[in-house]
Amino acid sequence: MSYPVSPPPAGRHQMSADPWPNTTHAWPGSGQDPPAAPQGWRGGIPDNREPGGWGGPPDYRSPAYAPPAPPTQAYPPPRQAYAPGPTAEEEADDLAAAHQQWADVRRQVALEVKAVNAKHCHEAFDLIGKRGAVAPNGVILFYTAPDRNSRYGYRLYRVTRLAFAGPEYDDLARMLNGLTGAAVAAIARAQDAGRRWDPRGPDSSLVNGGDTDMPRDATFIGTAAETLNTDHADWYTVTRSILNQPLGTARPMTVFDLTGQGFVRLIDGTVMQVIRDNNRRVGDDGVLSNRSLDGFQAHYGNRFADLTERGTAAARAAWAELTTLHMTLYRYLSAPAER
Repeated sequence: MSYPVSPPPAGRHQMSADPWPNTTHAWPGSGQDPPAAPQGWRGGIPDNREPGGWGGPPDYRSPAYAPPAPPTQAYPPPRQAYAPGPTAEEEADDLAAAHQQWADVRRQVALEVKAVNAKHCHEAFDLIGKRGAVAPNGVILFYTAPDRNSRYGYRLYRVTRLAFAGPEYDDLARMLNGLTGAAVAAIARAQDAGRRWDPRGPDSSLVNGGDTDMPRDATFIGTAAETLNTDHADWYTVTRSILNQPLGTARPMTVFDLTGQGFVRLIDGTVMQVIRDNNRRVGDDGVLSNRSLDGFQAHYGNRFADLTERGTAAARAAWAELTTLHMTLYRYLSAPAER
């Protein structure tokens, strides 16, 4: 069993870190270039690939081609020369295992978003009106590392960023835009200095909490924005209504009645909206996803292909800025280090 990391580990049952996995490779089942043509082969394949791609063996029908000398070894060659690739059943098993792994990742990420948002809610509520009040918006970066003791062979880590209340952090889209600018600037400084930048720090860190002691070789798999604002009301309006409840209210609202939500992008193309609401109806987990969270579900009717275009104008703006931040981090962190 391997892990949902990028680049994927060698062997079977690996999870693709490609946002568009399962594309056709040059040679079925291998992900590598085709083997060279055997001696004496006279088929010839026209070069239909783009410039720079593999163009096939030379055209042995050309008059300039001289037939090779007779083979000196006995035929047929040793059996290992014809080592077969994976069977159709093995390839199906690989795809099923990768599907189950990514489904598990989505479930774990959704739970982490809810947990971070709930803790954020309690801390922000305790500091309302006090020095060091916390802004209602935060960011989470997700990583994975191998763990042989887990069911799917990986462990999920997350690091977070919260900030003091203020105009630049009270608006989620504006906060995400600022973090993207900080990431771009940090990448440029690192490249000028001939070193590799890491959003976990220690230099120009984008985060200030979470699993900061995770393995340094853990692999980045996604970005989330979490907020205490909802589609119904903003954080400051809701908390004022709780703090100013009339005395003797039959069922006064408490911090446990406050809700929140998160927006998630993963490197496999997953987008999820995670709603934290302790009063939601039974059976509603609050997770909207364009990909299945059930690893054993054969077919998934994608009702949320346009998830990033739904909701309020503020939500759509947050999705757009989250996508920019996520792709900035993913393209840089997944690129091989320059030597």
